[in-house]
Amino acid sequence: MRKTYISIWAALAAITGLELAITYTGLSKVLQTMAIAGLSVAKALMVIAFFMHMLHEPKQLKYMALASLALGSILAFFLIAPHASL
Repeated sequence: MRKTYISIWAALAAITGLELAITYTGLSKVLQTMAIAGLSVAKALMVIAFFMHMLHEPKQLKYMALASLALGSILAFFLIAPHASL
């Protein structure tokens, strides 16, 4: 169990380093934002799955959490998209 937590912590640290490295690339701001947002979602899912113990919860609770994440993502998109400059 402890080995799992250490592995997840290392993966989160590596993804954070990757996010930092992306900011120093020559990618456009839109691509940087998309890449960092995607990596942030991956980190959030890892935290939810392992540190909040969602892997061991009943399926109904998993579906409720997934639905709220999807709704939050849709709302964030519609709030941010009008202000995005390409």
